[in-house]
Amino acid sequence: AYSICVGGSDACGVWGYLDAWRELLECDRVAERFDDVVVAVGSGGTAAGLAIGNYLSGGALRVHAVAVCDDAATFYAHVDEMLHALGLAHEARARDVLDVIDGYQGRGYGESTQEELELLLRIARDTGVMLDPVYTLKAVRGMIAELALDAARSPAAGARRFKGDRVLFVHTGGIFGLYDMRMLPLLRDAPVAPFDDRVEDDSESDGIRDGGDDAPRD
Repeated sequence: AYSICVGGSDACGVWGYLDAWRELLECDRVAERFDDVVVAVGSGGTAAGLAIGNYLSGGALRVHAVAVCDDAATFYAHVDEMLHALGLAHEARARDVLDVIDGYQGRGYGESTQEELELLLRIARDTGVMLDPVYTLKAVRGMIAELALDAARSPAAGARRFKGDRVLFVHTGGIFGLYDMRMLPLLRDAPVAPFDDRVEDDSESDGIRDGGDDAPRD
């Protein structure tokens, strides 16, 4: 039997996002189009793969990972383990290849505040992008906050967290985190009612079903 660690975040799993980084470079030309990459980090595998991939390809971008649980020290330690496993510990350290953004865990892993859920709804309405409350929402919240802080910082070298203004957010999915109904109270108060409130009973169907004026004729 082969035991899979939490999140698949080990020396085998890291190759998945090393390959994802290769795809981003070759297919999406991220090195030419962006200055920074932001991703959520919960077990460390995705962040490690992207950060090490960026390092191995020349480090053209700055990779940031927003912690959704634990703390920065935990994730730096994990990335250092991956560097060691890949034979790179003699030339790079985690803090050289990755910026872990701390302070946006909220109430803790898998827990949401009202403010966070309202942000999730607002982003969905404004952009059509669905985030999940456990990972991507907290990462986007941290990214937005840190970009705002950067705007107020001096442009002097090293004063700003982000390398530039062209920021790519890597959406890692997690949409099933919405299935626990935590969003339902907000959706019921939203201008557009949830789908289940708009489903019509068969007896109130359109003309095609009730034989009305719109029913098809031979």
